[in-house]
Amino acid sequence: MNLRQLRYFVRVIELGSITRAAEALHVAQPALGLQVKQLEDGLGVQLLARHSRGVEATPAGRLLFDRARAILRQVDDTQRDVMGFGKRVRETLSLGLSPSLVALLGPDLVQRARTELPDLELRLVEELSFTLAEWVEAGRLDLALAYDPPEREGVTAEPVLEEALVLVRPAAGGVAPEITMVEVLAGELALPGRVDSISRTLASEAARRGVPLRIAFEVQSVAAIKRLVARGLATAVLPRGVVADEVARGELSASRVTEPPIVRRLALLSRPDRAAMRQEPQLRTMLFDMARRSVPQA
Repeated sequence: MNLRQLRYFVRVIELGSITRAAEALHVAQPALGLQVKQLEDGLGVQLLARHSRGVEATPAGRLLFDRARAILRQVDDTQRDVMGFGKRVRETLSLGLSPSLVALLGPDLVQRARTELPDLELRLVEELSFTLAEWVEAGRLDLALAYDPPEREGVTAEPVLEEALVLVRPAAGGVAPEITMVEVLAGELALPGRVDSISRTLASEAARRGVPLRIAFEVQSVAAIKRLVARGLATAVLPRGVVADEVARGELSASRVTEPPIVRRLALLSRPDRAAMRQEPQLRTMLFDMARRSVPQA
């Protein structure tokens, strides 16, 4: 068992396909397949289960996958630290944010990190919270700020805050500051997708009341949802901070949802088995501070 085989094997599992892994690694597919076969032969156990959609790890393969990622991370960290001994070392950290958090924090976070953490290269990735949790588990992201993340084996979710959501409608005179859940469910809604935490919460409330969830549009873009609402084609449930500018300009209106209020929980996701970077504690403090200053809390 050698490091090349481990790197190849980890990439195959992450992508679920020997073909895609070969393309990502710039290696001929037969050569990659041979390395994995030699790894299986050397360990005397089957690591991959083949199927029509690609490959997945067997129980033994899952064990090796988890251990291999930790080993490779330690090797990379050791190489970096030794090569940079006595030198200034830049670290690269990949951080996942949901679309609403990118809108609220993205530019300011990048600018502040550059100023206060000059030895850290921060790479932002925008995705839905459900996907961010998957990518932290798979090792594709170092950290992620995600809303109501599903439980994942090997992923730690550190609570950050609770955020109250509002019903967003076209701007109009006399809009009530509050609206009940019954009234929310009576409207035609634009939602970001069925796996999104907001959609799941509304679907649960509709099922509890025995009424249909009326979905006019399913759009995984906050900007597109706001445009649909502004045109009077639907209503939407969104964080107040995401629509604050449009409400201030009189383009949209926002009403707090009651009976019950819609609240989602923001958490910082990470894997406890990964080696922390030198400037990671400062970045975590920065993330908590900026989130609590910028996100309207319940």
